[in-house]
Amino acid sequence: MNKKYFDIANKTVYDVLGDKDQDDVNAANSMLSKLLIENTDLKMFLVSTNKWFEYDAWIKRFKAKYSGIENCIKNNLELEEV
Repeated sequence: MNKKYFDIANKTVYDVLGDKDQDDVNAANSMLSKLLIENTDLKMFLVSTNKWFEYDAWIKRFKAKYSGIENCIKNNLELEEV
């Protein structure tokens, strides 16, 4: 698998998790909010720079080349209770 992909995924997860001192509801809301903002920012950048179709084509090639990468991440993701 592509190590850089996993490095980016790990950094994204750590960035999204943020403050661990929040209660469960606030932590979940914070994570969802950060994911929505990040996703919206990415899409706005890609659309405004006319890169959306390039990205769409790239992600399809990437997923075809590394078929099963999403399942690999999902199956190796470990969540721990606090």
